[in-house]
Amino acid sequence: MKAATPILSAVAVALVACGAPEAKVRETAQDGPRTLAEATAGPSNVALFKTGDDDTTVYMLGTVHILHPDISWETPAIQQAWNEADTVFFEVDITSPDALAEVGALFLERGFDASGKTLADYYDASEKKTINDALTPLGLNLAAFNNMRPWYASVNITQVALMNIGGQAEAGLEMILGKRAADDGKTMRYFESLLQQVEFISAGTDEEQADLLLAGVDELTDLEASFARMIGAWYDGEPEKLANIISEAFEEVPAMAEILLYNRNEDWAQQLDQVIRTEPGTFFVAVGAGHLGGPNSVQDYLSERGYTVTRVTAD
Repeated sequence: MKAATPILSAVAVALVACGAPEAKVRETAQDGPRTLAEATAGPSNVALFKTGDDDTTVYMLGTVHILHPDISWETPAIQQAWNEADTVFFEVDITSPDALAEVGALFLERGFDASGKTLADYYDASEKKTINDALTPLGLNLAAFNNMRPWYASVNITQVALMNIGGQAEAGLEMILGKRAADDGKTMRYFESLLQQVEFISAGTDEEQADLLLAGVDELTDLEASFARMIGAWYDGEPEKLANIISEAFEEVPAMAEILLYNRNEDWAQQLDQVIRTEPGTFFVAVGAGHLGGPNSVQDYLSERGYTVTRVTAD
C-alpha cells in the first residue's frame, strides 16, 4: 500500500489522511501553484451551493480545516448566506469547552498504545531511518511519537508539517465560523459525534495505518506544493478539480474513500433531507470541501433524493 503527499495535505481539506501513488502526485503537483501565497493571490471565488424547498433553504460551504490566517476566503455570497441563516451545521463540535475536553480524552484513550508496543516496533531499521530522515527538517524524530498508535502519530505529524508551512487550525473555517456562530447567537448543530470522527480517522488496523505513515512521510518535502494545489482549487471555486485531486489520493485505498467520504456524504444528505422536509427556515452547512465535489458528493446524494442543487453568487 502506497501513499504520498495527500496523506498530509488532504487532512486539511477533506478531514483525514489518504493515500496515492507517489509518482502521480509528484507529477501533478507541478501543474499548479507551488505556495499558498500563489494559490490565493487573486480574489476568492470559494464555491457556495444552495438547495431546499418552498419553506427551507440550505446553503453549503466547503471548508478547509487548517489554513493560513492571512487568506481572505470569504466572498459576498458567503457573507449574505451566513447572515440569512439561523442555524449552522458543522461536521462535529470542535469549539465548545465540553468538546475540547472530550476530544482530548478520546485521543488519550484511543491514540496511545497501552499494550507496550511502540511505534518503532512496526518498522525495520531501514524504515526507521526513512521516517527519521523525513522528520528531521521538522525538528522531530520517531521517538517523539513512540507511545502513539500509528494513526495518531500521523495526525500529529500532519499538524506539525502543515504548521511548518504556515497553516493554523485557528484559521480553519470551522474554528472561525464556530466562534462567529456563537457570537451571532446562531443555533449550532452537528452531523457527527467526536467519537465517530475519531473512529473515521483511525479506520483500519494498526499495521495498515503504520504502512500509510511510512509511505507518506518521504513526501514531506513536497507538502507545500501539494497543499497549495488543493487550496488553489478550493479558493478558485473549482470543486470538481479539487475532487479529482482527492480522488487521486484515494486511488490505491478505495475502501478509505468509502469510510471517509462517500458513506458520510450519504448520511449527511439523509440528515439534510429530514431537515428540509420537516423544518422551515434557513440553514448554513459548513463541511470539508472534499465532501462537496466529484462523484458521490453530498450534492449527488441530495440529487438522488429529488433536490436541485445550484451554485450561488451574491445578489
